[in-house]
Amino acid sequence: MVVLGAFAFGLARHVHDRRTPVLESGPSFRPRGAYHVRADVQERGLTSLDALASRAKASGLSFVVITDPNAQLAGPMVRDGVVILSYAELATPAGLVVGLGTGYVLSAGERMAPRVHAAIRSLGGVPVISHPSDPKRPWTGELEGAGGFEIASFAATARRVAGSFSFGLVPLLLGAQVNPRLALAQLYERDRDALRLWDSEAGEVVGFCGAGSLDAVDASQDLSTWNIILDDALPDDPAQRPVALLDQLSHGAFFCAAGLFGEAPYFEFGARKGNAWTGKNGSIVRDIDAAELVVLAPSTTSGLPNIVLLRNGEEVARVYGRELRYGEPVPGTYRVEVRIPMPFVVSGERSVPVIYSNRIRVVSTLLPGMLESPGAEELLP
Repeated sequence: MVVLGAFAFGLARHVHDRRTPVLESGPSFRPRGAYHVRADVQERGLTSLDALASRAKASGLSFVVITDPNAQLAGPMVRDGVVILSYAELATPAGLVVGLGTGYVLSAGERMAPRVHAAIRSLGGVPVISHPSDPKRPWTGELEGAGGFEIASFAATARRVAGSFSFGLVPLLLGAQVNPRLALAQLYERDRDALRLWDSEAGEVVGFCGAGSLDAVDASQDLSTWNIILDDALPDDPAQRPVALLDQLSHGAFFCAAGLFGEAPYFEFGARKGNAWTGKNGSIVRDIDAAELVVLAPSTTSGLPNIVLLRNGEEVARVYGRELRYGEPVPGTYRVEVRIPMPFVVSGERSVPVIYSNRIRVVSTLLPGMLESPGAEELLP
């Protein structure tokens, strides 16, 4: 018993001393928020929003996007300086989809229709498929017409790690007793299936990362599991912020960052020509305006990051360092993953993406003004 006790004490001390990486912070003007947050608005009413706004503000967030099941608020609002958007996460026979930007919740009959994406778009919204590879409820419906995918979901990852009988969570629960941050770090992994679906779709399709919504996660940390970092600041006028926020979210003018490892990490991804940026996350850029693609990544306390550039889902460049430059990109859809070494609970480590860019589409040179003309989108690769 003495030997076992000494072993258990030593193991606990070892786990306690293992540290997760910290990412270098980026510009402070960039708004940071959380997507796919549950507020149980339909059960607890607006009082739950006051508590949510207070927690978000305490976490340094500028906005929260609520996705309650088949329910949403009457409209956007700003509470305690935090922009709150609410859009229903619709339960359909094919899986779950958020009607981002809709002001109306589809009826039960409308949700059962096979073309739910078209129904959401008819309301002026963007259909965003929730955790499409979730083992509990994967997406089995059509992809055509989708405007976004949840490419990383903290809750869905937890269900994959747990397995059918939740045995996979045992090391995490034990580790959480002595090193909660390290235990939560085990719930970050690359969702290959969700990313594959995203990469398979052409056009303006945005990648989202879902925060908390997991009972096992402490309420003080659920808003920081995954964060969305906007490319541009929100307007000074609070009344204008909800519209500006929705516009950036709908067009993918942001990147996703694992908030557990640093607030608003330093990151840039864009096309450059000369000394000027010609396009960033969510942009369409002509090849003559993209002399190179540039990625700037954060330094970490565990060493240099691993920057991976992908074109149409295939890796085209990789570097261990803070900067990647890719000259004369050919037409295609490009995105970036920044990966860092993440320790397991007891020993060893694995490479985990902690930043996902949104996509930049490089298109063939067109005649001046053609890109803005009706029907020009059909000419794009």
